[in-house]
Amino acid sequence: MTLSFSLAYYSITLNIRNSKDLVELSDYRRGNDYLDVIYDIVSGWKYESANLKINKEKDFQKVFRIKKDENGNDMLYRQGRFIDGILESGDYGSEEPVVDITTGEARHTKKTTESLLKPFYFLFYVPKNSVYGFLILERIGTLGIYTIINKALLDYFKSKEDFGLSLKVLPLTSKEANKKYRKLINYEARQVVLHNVRKEGVNISKMTENTIDDKTVGYTDIVYHAPIGETIKIGSWLDSLKKNDSGLFGLESTGQFSDVDFIVDINGKPKKLSMNRMDNLGTVFDITDAVSKYIVKGYPSFRAVQKEAMEVISDLNKQFDIKQ
Repeated sequence: MTLSFSLAYYSITLNIRNSKDLVELSDYRRGNDYLDVIYDIVSGWKYESANLKINKEKDFQKVFRIKKDENGNDMLYRQGRFIDGILESGDYGSEEPVVDITTGEARHTKKTTESLLKPFYFLFYVPKNSVYGFLILERIGTLGIYTIINKALLDYFKSKEDFGLSLKVLPLTSKEANKKYRKLINYEARQVVLHNVRKEGVNISKMTENTIDDKTVGYTDIVYHAPIGETIKIGSWLDSLKKNDSGLFGLESTGQFSDVDFIVDINGKPKKLSMNRMDNLGTVFDITDAVSKYIVKGYPSFRAVQKEAMEVISDLNKQFDIKQ
């Protein structure tokens, strides 16, 4: 199985402490530009020699630094209202054997003081005259660099208590990207499971004419099976399911329920897709297919990932009505 690649995106806001009032990022504290702060932070992650400097985040046992290209130049770029680049990061603190996959021979043992660095793309976008900034981070499989960057941004303002400002970096749902993601769901389900259904008609007391007390049953799930030799189209369910302010899904015929599982066949094996997780996938957009032609040494090229990130930026500009 090849690696998967995706983009996760977040909103960046500054608000006056103990207040919901948001501060304009490009002009906070009388003319200060938060993009300058970000650049100062990430510039501190550069290194001059491969043997000279590595940044450690002890809370998460991770190391990181700005990657250098084949010519020895830092892969950190600032243009207009954007800052992007590649951050190398990996875990340390554990010991594992490194084997040759063609022979099974153990060539080396990674020490607790060593780390395997993976290249992660990142992009900061702070529009002019806006209270919202945006952060886009590449994920490689299940690995990412959010914890590193989030802590670095938060630590800066913790050290500036006199500013009276509070920073938030929160997962963001792009409506346009969410639509794109859902178009990718071509699976057909063998089963659809509604969890914790809340409707009087399916209460056990109602169905047994009060022979069995509802209190003796913890919850009710409803399972819909596809006819033999057929499947259930997921797309029509996505169009019909609505989520209310309490976080419950609903269909007119079945009342409300806490989650929906689609049991689908992927590579001949059953796999469960949770609607709750799907509903949050607007924050993580898979780009594996889009960058597959530009894989170099196992990872997509900088330009390939940057192109996908800029498409997300275009979607966010429309969603937040930002004029560049």
